[in-house]
Amino acid sequence: MNVFIGIAAFMTLLVVAWLAYPLLRPRKNHVGISSQRLNIDIHRDQLKALETDLARAVISQQDFEATRDELQLRLLDDTQTDDSAIGKGTTPGFWTARRSALVIAVSLPLLAAGLYLKLGDPRAIDPQASSQNDSQKVQQMVDSLVAKLKANPNNPEGWAMLARSYKVMGRMAEAQQAFVNTGDLLNTNPDLMVDYADVLAAQTNSLEGKPLELVNKALAINPTHPMGLMMSGVAAYRRADYKLAIAQWEKIMPLLDPASQDAQQVQADIDDARVKAGLPPAAKGVLPEAGKLPPVPQGAATDISPDMINQMVDRLAARLKDNPDDATGWEQLARAYTVQGRTAEAAQASAKAKLASQKKP
Repeated sequence: MNVFIGIAAFMTLLVVAWLAYPLLRPRKNHVGISSQRLNIDIHRDQLKALETDLARAVISQQDFEATRDELQLRLLDDTQTDDSAIGKGTTPGFWTARRSALVIAVSLPLLAAGLYLKLGDPRAIDPQASSQNDSQKVQQMVDSLVAKLKANPNNPEGWAMLARSYKVMGRMAEAQQAFVNTGDLLNTNPDLMVDYADVLAAQTNSLEGKPLELVNKALAINPTHPMGLMMSGVAAYRRADYKLAIAQWEKIMPLLDPASQDAQQVQADIDDARVKAGLPPAAKGVLPEAGKLPPVPQGAATDISPDMINQMVDRLAARLKDNPDDATGWEQLARAYTVQGRTAEAAQASAKAKLASQKKP
């Protein structure tokens, strides 16, 4: 915030200097001086012409003297008038310019600060305040949704939205109750079933029982549901049913961009399961034929990434228990924990990565 204020103040000073410099710069009255010299030159020429006329006897001596006196008086009058104009035009104008510069120097910063306080948001330059403000807005939206559902509880879509909001916020117990309140919608919507299963599994750290029942029910409705396939494979892997895990995860691969990190992670999980099942490694770049699978729902790939993370992290942690000397794996797990905000577990994984690296010959 101090950096922002410093930059703003510097830019304001530049603008003030740019506006005030023309007013404070010393100015010469070139117009007055040129006019005075011009009058002198004209009168000198007229006097020379008058002397020439006298020499040629065009005018008499009396006329010459009268005309000469008139020219000299006119010259004196013009010179005094120009001096007066120069004096009056310079001094008051200079002081007026200084007053204008002073007004600009004082009023411009005050005006800029006032407009910013009126139209801007000083909290926006503070990242912590901005983050707190965003959290407050999310909480306000959730509170508003809760109030609407209290007034109209017969709103399954509203309860589903609230359940997912609680899930994202990590308020699993409240998310579970909100899922229950969706009523019959929970029995027909595979997305809700899988989300609800994920909430239950997060609370018990297990997919067995009710979570797996919901996953299987969702897959019965939509056999290519990405998150359903992923969770079904994880449950099978934990039961050491590696062939089922491979079968479920291989169905996910056609839904993913082969160059994506998700595809690489799923393929690594498949390879790991094949090793544990005693099967030979799969040929690189060979995926199950998409034609043998049911049609892929539009946007299915985009549904994977957010919900796959926890399951992937759990599988990686399980593999590292069997292979604690995998330094690269521990580093990957540490990064994953850091992204999830699990700082204590990330620190432990980093320590194990260093220990595994030291054991390497």
